[in-house]
Amino acid sequence: MKLLFGPDWSSTIGKRHDKTRIEILLDPPRGSSSYATHQRLGPDGRLERSPRPATESEKQVIRKVRELQDYIRRSIVTGKVPSMVDSLAMFSSFGPDRNSHHQMYLLAIDTMNLGIVEM
Repeated sequence: MKLLFGPDWSSTIGKRHDKTRIEILLDPPRGSSSYATHQRLGPDGRLERSPRPATESEKQVIRKVRELQDYIRRSIVTGKVPSMVDSLAMFSSFGPDRNSHHQMYLLAIDTMNLGIVEM
């Protein structure tokens, strides 16, 4: 990987790989932005599945994302993309540690059915 992508490949490509892998392990439903993105990437219009099971740390991330998705569903109208006001209200409810939840929040939103139509 270092030869192909350079000495800092893990801090750039590695993070994208990790995020994509978690998105696929979450099995995003139709209507989510992740499903629409990955559908375009697959040659046959299907999401590619991970060839290996989730690690313990990935299972923890998936659990946290699912909990956050449940919280988001209770906080907004189902099938509606959260507005800026919705997002700010949720972030303020996370307390002083809210910045650490930002990436997890984006991952949760991206893998929820929000009525996004695939092209």
